Amino acid sequence: MGWCVDAKRLVSDIAWSFAYAYPEMLEKLIILNLPHPAKFAAGLLTLQQLLRSWYIFFFQLPFLPELFIKSKNYQFLETAIKGMAVDKSAFTPANIDAYKDAASKPGALNAMVNYYRNIFKPKSVSRTWRLLEVPTMMIWGENDTALGKELTYGTEKYVKDFQIHYIPNCSHWIQQEQPALVNQYIWNFLSKEKTYSDS
Repeated sequence: MGWCVDAKRLVSDIAWSFAYAYPEMLEKLIILNLPHPAKFAAGLLTLQQLLRSWYIFFFQLPFLPELFIKSKNYQFLETAIKGMAVDKSAFTPANIDAYKDAASKPGALNAMVNYYRNIFKPKSVSRTWRLLEVPTMMIWGENDTALGKELTYGTEKYVKDFQIHYIPNCSHWIQQEQPALVNQYIWNFLSKEKTYSDS
């Protein structure tokens, strides 16, 4: 369960927002395992996704999440990352140490948790999402334990030119567990005009 260390999630969330704010600056948008914000907001109204996202509510508390994550030399990070992974060998001890080192930098851990503390800000929750004109590809690991595959269903309602690739036997960490396949999907998307969808 790699919640607080999920830089990819933060980047993808910013990417969605950037695409809506400045569509003229993008030719294409690529999202890895993060639903459209409207789909995630709707998902939080279901018991199944609420249970998967319990950590978001824990992270609303002041100070305690940071203290918990720091305890036992950031053991939580290793447990979270490798616990979520299908292919645990994708994360070497050196990888885990790099995550721990990054989290230990001054202000870094607080910034990670603050991302989740801002999820429920009124501006984020009540936003109206228009149809996105930027061609968008989503790649999704089917065994993501934090974000259910059902959060991808209906994304085409919000994106005019949308395609999705599902990767079986793969967790939220698709770029670590299936780098060659992820890179191939990205290359094909960036180099071709044709749109298509996997199911």
